Amino acid sequence: MPAGTSWATFNQARLTGVTKTTQALDTLYAARNSALVAALRAASPFGGLPEPFRTALDSKGLSPLELDHILKWPDDQKERVREAVVTALDSNRAVRFAWKLHEAADERTTIRNTGPGVITITFFSPWSKVRPPGARYGPVAPDDVTIDVG
Repeated sequence: MPAGTSWATFNQARLTGVTKTTQALDTLYAARNSALVAALRAASPFGGLPEPFRTALDSKGLSPLELDHILKWPDDQKERVREAVVTALDSNRAVRFAWKLHEAADERTTIRNTGPGVITITFFSPWSKVRPPGARYGPVAPDDVTIDVG
Protein backbone atom coordinates (compact mmCIF):
# COMPACT_ATOMS: atom_id res chain seq x y z
CA MET A 1 0.00 0.00 0.00
CA PRO A 2 1.33 3.40 -0.82
CA ALA A 3 2.02 6.21 1.61
CA GLY A 4 -1.11 7.98 2.71
CA THR A 5 -3.16 4.82 3.24
CA SER A 6 -5.31 5.25 6.31
CA TRP A 7 -5.21 2.75 9.17
CA ALA A 8 -8.90 2.02 8.58
CA THR A 9 -8.27 1.23 4.90
CA PHE A 10 -5.20 -0.84 5.80
CA ASN A 11 -7.13 -2.87 8.38
CA GLN A 12 -10.09 -3.40 6.04
CA ALA A 13 -7.72 -4.66 3.33
CA ARG A 14 -5.94 -6.87 5.85
CA LEU A 15 -9.24 -8.51 6.79
CA THR A 16 -10.79 -8.81 3.32
CA GLY A 17 -7.83 -9.08 0.93
CA VAL A 18 -9.43 -6.31 -1.13
CA THR A 19 -7.45 -3.17 -1.93
CA LYS A 20 -7.94 -0.34 -4.38
CA THR A 21 -5.40 -2.09 -6.62
CA THR A 22 -7.04 -5.52 -6.46
CA GLN A 23 -10.40 -3.89 -7.23
CA ALA A 24 -8.90 -2.12 -10.25
CA LEU A 25 -7.34 -5.36 -11.50
CA ASP A 26 -10.62 -7.26 -11.00
CA THR A 27 -12.51 -4.57 -12.94
CA LEU A 28 -9.99 -4.50 -15.79
CA TYR A 29 -10.04 -8.29 -16.11
CA ALA A 30 -13.84 -8.41 -16.13
CA ALA A 31 -13.98 -5.77 -18.89
CA ARG A 32 -11.64 -7.79 -21.14
CA ASN A 33 -10.77 -4.71 -23.18
CA SER A 34 -9.48 -5.96 -26.54
CA ALA A 35 -6.53 -3.54 -26.60
CA LEU A 36 -5.42 -4.60 -23.09
CA VAL A 37 -5.86 -8.29 -23.93
CA ALA A 38 -3.71 -7.87 -27.04
CA ALA A 39 -1.10 -5.98 -25.01
CA LEU A 40 -1.08 -8.73 -22.35
CA ARG A 41 -0.41 -11.32 -25.02
CA ALA A 42 2.47 -9.25 -26.46
CA ALA A 43 4.01 -7.95 -23.22
CA SER A 44 6.29 -10.89 -22.49
CA PRO A 45 8.33 -10.64 -20.40
CA PHE A 46 6.32 -8.16 -18.37
CA GLY A 47 8.62 -5.62 -16.76
CA GLY A 48 7.94 -2.36 -14.99
CA LEU A 49 4.48 -0.99 -15.68
CA PRO A 50 4.26 -0.35 -19.42
CA GLU A 51 1.56 1.40 -21.39
CA PRO A 52 -1.30 0.74 -21.87
CA PHE A 53 -1.50 -0.92 -18.42
CA ARG A 54 -0.41 2.20 -16.54
CA THR A 55 -3.10 4.29 -18.24
CA ALA A 56 -5.74 1.59 -17.68
CA LEU A 57 -4.95 1.39 -13.96
CA ASP A 58 -4.85 5.18 -13.73
CA SER A 59 -8.32 5.28 -15.30
CA LYS A 60 -9.56 3.09 -12.44
CA GLY A 61 -8.48 5.71 -9.91
CA LEU A 62 -5.07 4.48 -8.83
CA SER A 63 -2.84 7.30 -7.63
CA PRO A 64 0.73 7.89 -8.82
CA LEU A 65 1.92 6.34 -5.52
CA GLU A 66 -0.18 3.23 -6.14
CA LEU A 67 1.11 2.95 -9.70
CA ASP A 68 4.67 3.31 -8.40
CA HIS A 69 3.96 0.52 -5.90
CA ILE A 70 3.02 -1.79 -8.81
CA LEU A 71 6.04 -0.63 -10.79
CA LYS A 72 8.33 -1.70 -7.91
CA TRP A 73 6.74 -5.14 -7.48
CA PRO A 74 9.18 -7.85 -8.68
CA ASP A 75 9.06 -8.18 -12.48
CA ASP A 76 9.28 -11.98 -12.45
CA GLN A 77 6.12 -12.10 -10.34
CA LYS A 78 4.33 -9.65 -12.65
CA GLU A 79 5.27 -11.92 -15.56
CA ARG A 80 3.76 -14.94 -13.78
CA VAL A 81 0.58 -12.93 -13.22
CA ARG A 82 0.52 -11.94 -16.90
CA GLU A 83 0.87 -15.60 -17.92
CA ALA A 84 -1.93 -16.66 -15.54
CA VAL A 85 -4.26 -13.95 -16.82
CA VAL A 86 -3.62 -14.94 -20.45
CA THR A 87 -4.27 -18.60 -19.54
CA ALA A 88 -7.51 -17.59 -17.79
CA LEU A 89 -8.60 -15.56 -20.82
CA ASP A 90 -7.83 -18.45 -23.17
CA SER A 91 -9.81 -20.92 -21.03
CA ASN A 92 -12.65 -18.50 -20.22
CA ARG A 93 -11.96 -18.63 -16.48
CA ALA A 94 -12.61 -15.98 -13.88
CA VAL A 95 -9.72 -14.30 -12.07
CA ARG A 96 -9.87 -12.94 -8.55
CA PHE A 97 -7.09 -10.69 -7.25
CA ALA A 98 -6.35 -10.54 -3.51
CA TRP A 99 -3.74 -9.07 -1.13
CA LYS A 100 -2.36 -10.35 2.17
CA LEU A 101 0.45 -9.75 4.61
CA HIS A 102 2.90 -12.49 5.51
CA GLU A 103 5.92 -13.10 7.73
CA ALA A 104 8.49 -13.69 4.97
CA ALA A 105 11.02 -10.96 4.15
CA ASP A 106 10.07 -10.38 0.52
CA GLU A 107 7.09 -9.86 -1.76
CA ARG A 108 5.44 -12.99 -3.08
CA THR A 109 2.65 -13.81 -5.47
CA THR A 110 0.65 -17.03 -5.50
CA ILE A 111 -1.54 -18.27 -8.32
CA ARG A 112 -4.07 -20.95 -7.40
CA ASN A 113 -7.03 -22.73 -8.89
CA THR A 114 -9.63 -21.94 -6.23
CA GLY A 115 -12.75 -23.47 -7.66
CA PRO A 116 -14.45 -24.40 -10.87
CA GLY A 117 -13.38 -21.84 -13.41
CA VAL A 118 -11.62 -19.52 -10.93
CA ILE A 119 -7.97 -18.54 -10.59
CA THR A 120 -7.01 -16.54 -7.49
CA ILE A 121 -3.91 -14.38 -7.70
CA THR A 122 -2.75 -13.24 -4.27
CA PHE A 123 -0.09 -10.61 -3.70
CA PHE A 124 1.73 -11.02 -0.36
CA SER A 125 3.52 -8.09 1.29
CA PRO A 126 5.92 -8.61 4.22
CA TRP A 127 4.84 -7.39 7.64
CA SER A 128 8.41 -6.14 8.03
CA LYS A 129 7.77 -3.52 5.34
CA VAL A 130 4.75 -1.97 7.03
CA ARG A 131 5.70 1.51 8.18
CA PRO A 132 3.46 3.18 10.74
CA PRO A 133 3.00 6.93 11.11
CA GLY A 134 6.23 8.79 11.82
CA ALA A 135 8.43 6.13 10.23
CA ARG A 136 9.34 8.14 7.14
CA TYR A 137 10.80 11.53 6.39
CA GLY A 138 8.66 14.61 6.04
CA PRO A 139 5.28 15.47 7.48
CA VAL A 140 3.20 12.49 8.48
CA ALA A 141 -0.55 12.45 8.80
CA PRO A 142 -1.86 10.91 12.02
CA ASP A 143 -3.61 8.19 10.04
CA ASP A 144 -0.92 7.20 7.54
CA VAL A 145 0.50 3.73 6.85
CA THR A 146 2.92 2.69 4.09
CA ILE A 147 4.03 -0.72 2.82
CA ASP A 148 7.34 -0.60 1.00
CA VAL A 149 8.19 -2.76 -2.01
CA GLY A 150 11.63 -4.04 -2.83
